[in-house]
Amino acid sequence: TRSGARAALLLGAAASMFPDCDFLFTHDRLSYLRNHRGWTHSFVALPVFALGLALVGRLLFRKARLPALWLFCAAGIASHIVLDWITSFGTMFFVPLSRARYALDWVFILDPYLTGIATLTLLVALFWRGRGREVAAAGTALLCAYIAFCAVQHRRALAAWNRIDAPIRGARVAVLPQFLS
Repeated sequence: TRSGARAALLLGAAASMFPDCDFLFTHDRLSYLRNHRGWTHSFVALPVFALGLALVGRLLFRKARLPALWLFCAAGIASHIVLDWITSFGTMFFVPLSRARYALDWVFILDPYLTGIATLTLLVALFWRGRGREVAAAGTALLCAYIAFCAVQHRRALAAWNRIDAPIRGARVAVLPQFLS
């Protein structure tokens, strides 16, 4: 139903913010640095968190189907994890199996361009409802193009670093994006 779809969409949007609730479980800055983007950013834990959020959502939206709520919650959480992966902080995809951090270093942690594209897309889609799907598709394409641009720039910067400095064989080097870079 239309109300069930709206409920799933709202719950999915809320679920996309869920992974950053991990700050509630840290007691100091060092704990935050060690544990942020851990359990709540894990693909291993994602199905359980999505189910928990979907069950809460089911209490609020009684007519919505649980599988649809779970799917939108899982998609929301997964999108958060993937978007955190493209930053330089690193994300622990496989907690509790591994605490290894994965980071692509493509965008700054608080990238105003990425945020601006997403926010503008949502606002235009909200006010131009008759064209919401087209606006969402165009915004998604622009967001993907921006991320691809950042990936290419990262690769170019890394190649320049390797050419200029010639790191020791086997050494791991990184180039990190800066604010507005």
